[in-house]
Amino acid sequence: MKAQCPHCGTQYELEDSMNGTKVECECGHKWIVAERSFSNSQYTFLEQKPQQEKIETPNIETKCPYCNKNMQTQKSAIENKTHVMCIFCHGNFIPKRSYNAVYGCIAILFLGAIAVFFLFMIGSCIYDVNRDYGSGGKYEHNLSASHIAEETIKSKLLNPNGARFQDYSSQEIKRINNNTYEVTMWCDATNAFGGTIRKTFTVKIEISGNTGFGKIISER
Repeated sequence: MKAQCPHCGTQYELEDSMNGTKVECECGHKWIVAERSFSNSQYTFLEQKPQQEKIETPNIETKCPYCNKNMQTQKSAIENKTHVMCIFCHGNFIPKRSYNAVYGCIAILFLGAIAVFFLFMIGSCIYDVNRDYGSGGKYEHNLSASHIAEETIKSKLLNPNGARFQDYSSQEIKRINNNTYEVTMWCDATNAFGGTIRKTFTVKIEISGNTGFGKIISER
């Protein structure tokens, strides 16, 4: 019988007994030769299809909701929500992935650390607000220092009622220590000739409780 390689076309003379057997060509191609029943001169060459490898679905640990025992089940059963039977109590249930307790503890600790961090940040912001704007805070002391500085400067002016001072938001207020401040501001005031002049004053403030004392340390 004649046979032809379906890959490269090379023809071979084979014994009739080789009909239906697997042969290999010089080109390395392998196929099964078979003689057609309706013609002695025509042959068909059936290439053997490789068998598909069986893909094993990995097993995943799950917990039976009835007996609370861990068992192995296929991943596809969890993904497709297929009912399975417990090998211990024979209960029928839809499996869910069973998470390792160690990973659960790590996740809880991680979330707890994040919560503590945010609580700390919120508490820190509240503390800063109370420190700066609460009773006796930085804002209140700065405002008091600015007011005392203005009164101190007014006491040195000829016409204090007509004086105009620099806005509080743009004044330079320095905290020397817990009770001592330095305030620098300009003041427009009338001089002895009736003209308005601008001078910049630096006043040292001592605050004690609800009272304070100011002293001009520079004037320009």
